[in-house]
Amino acid sequence: MFLVFSSIRFLIYMELKASEGSGLSFLVGDIGLGGWGYLDDSKATSETLFSDGWLRTGDVCYFDDEGFLFVVDRLKELIKYKGYQVAPAELEQLLQSHPDIVDAAVIPYPNEEAGQVPLACVVRRPQSSLDEAQVLDFIAKRITRF
Repeated sequence: MFLVFSSIRFLIYMELKASEGSGLSFLVGDIGLGGWGYLDDSKATSETLFSDGWLRTGDVCYFDDEGFLFVVDRLKELIKYKGYQVAPAELEQLLQSHPDIVDAAVIPYPNEEAGQVPLACVVRRPQSSLDEAQVLDFIAKRITRF
């Protein structure tokens, strides 16, 4: 989770709203951007914005009590594994909890049997001897098997 910007006004000529509907226990929603559209390009504007005038970014966010916006995940980046939806951010957070991993990114990778599988790219701490087998073992001990 990271602080992005204030919810009051973050870009000139843009508005922001968070729509409910994530099903989570705290107020979380999909970010919607509203504005004038593309400068001198009504075709591109009509192709990008929904009929209600909002562009849904696919970012899952919430506002705190002070009005700051926090982005916690991406709806559009869910990995579709054997009919399940896996959030890359959760796997990244788990990987980053390993003492020898500085940073991690998880992306969907095509797989004939599963549809998609998570592909992780990790940055090891300097002088770490951490290898792929150790990372896989670390993850396997901490996640539910599907």
